[in-house]
Amino acid sequence: MTDGKKSRRGHNKGGKYKGDRYYIEALSLGYTTNRQGKRVRARKYFYGKTRREAEEKKNRWLTEREREERLRAKGIDVDHHRMPFAEFVEEWFSTSVTGKVKPSTESNYRNAVKSHLLPAFGDTPLNEIRPQAGERMLRQKEGQLKPSTLKALLTVLRTILNTAVRWRYIERNPASDVRHDFGDIRGNRRYLSHEQEAALFAQDMAPWERSLYRLAIDTGLRQGELLALQWSDINTRAGHPDGDPQPHPRQSGV
Repeated sequence: MTDGKKSRRGHNKGGKYKGDRYYIEALSLGYTTNRQGKRVRARKYFYGKTRREAEEKKNRWLTEREREERLRAKGIDVDHHRMPFAEFVEEWFSTSVTGKVKPSTESNYRNAVKSHLLPAFGDTPLNEIRPQAGERMLRQKEGQLKPSTLKALLTVLRTILNTAVRWRYIERNPASDVRHDFGDIRGNRRYLSHEQEAALFAQDMAPWERSLYRLAIDTGLRQGELLALQWSDINTRAGHPDGDPQPHPRQSGV
């Protein structure tokens, strides 16, 4: 092949060129209109030190273009499906989290993202996140985090990527396929024995403290749930054996 000459490849197939120091693959993209309003043929060029390198670049581009066309046909936003995870997370926080959930919930989300998810997926494009990457992250954190924390971490990742699916940035949620043995999370909880419970209530404490501890032991409510309880949350009728309402504590002088 002589320098600067084109090898015919057929209609709309583009051609091969050889420069002084590199090969060029030219691909015809049909016709377009230039700034002067003239209809001209649009071409894309791929450069390589060898003919094979230039051809491989062209073939990769064609493969990616065909894949994107298939995604567009399914309604996927191909302009965003390669968005880095870290960039998407900021959009997710501003659109779906801040002002939409409790401040404590947002704080938990941000801690999980900053401490664990960004180091694992920060620069990864959304469409390149794979289930095995999620499983690898969880395995690496075994022994560092409680099983319940690991499970919560996976829940946050799934929630974030579910939004990406809903916004049509990606076709499916890779975190839905993540599998991990979290063990018996309930088995890690500790309960007071009868002896420990008796020792607790043998202590000198105010009546409200005794009621609070009693309620915590009998219901398993967490501290935040206990402290947020209102009288309107208590059904005084349902637990009475005769079905009669119990006197309201404030009315009975308690």
